[in-house]
Amino acid sequence: MSKPRRARQGAQRRLMQAVILAVSALGVIYGLVVRPLWAGYDSTKEDIANVLDEIAEAKDTAIRAKAAYEDMLVWSNQLQQVEATMSSGDVYSWVVKTFESLRSGHDVQFSQIDSPDVKDSRILPKVAHREARFSVSGRATYHGLGAFIAHLENSLPFARVLDLEMHAPGASRGDFDDSEYLLFKMLVSVLVKPEDPAEQP
Repeated sequence: MSKPRRARQGAQRRLMQAVILAVSALGVIYGLVVRPLWAGYDSTKEDIANVLDEIAEAKDTAIRAKAAYEDMLVWSNQLQQVEATMSSGDVYSWVVKTFESLRSGHDVQFSQIDSPDVKDSRILPKVAHREARFSVSGRATYHGLGAFIAHLENSLPFARVLDLEMHAPGASRGDFDDSEYLLFKMLVSVLVKPEDPAEQP
């Protein structure tokens, strides 16, 4: 074998060895450096996604909390408006004045309004307000009484007619009157605004 041929073969072997060393070095570099970096990158992307999800959830929670707070303000204002129409002192005077005002425009006449019995609320749900129950007697046309009761409960959402008795004049004696008026007696319940501790002596 001539010297030039042996020289070429030696150069080829050295080139092949260099290529093998380079490939091995690249494999080591990938295993020790590149692969951990990619793994860290994937982990970082996942962490960032989790943080973004938490931020979005926090924003949604803040929006819901703001809406709930605004609703609470509306309800509180509505409660204050309702409480402004409640009795907070002399319940009997309030009842007489309120009922006389509400019957205006209805064919209803009162003959007796009993003194209210004020106790802790006996209706559900339990509230801080007290409850006053009283009877109201009088005479009215059938439609006039129905319109008055509807007006009462629509105007005073804290008032309810618990019981209602109606009969024609003279019915208890068997002497029926052909008058369009009926005698009635109703049991009414209203809530009374609780006393403000600051106003108590």
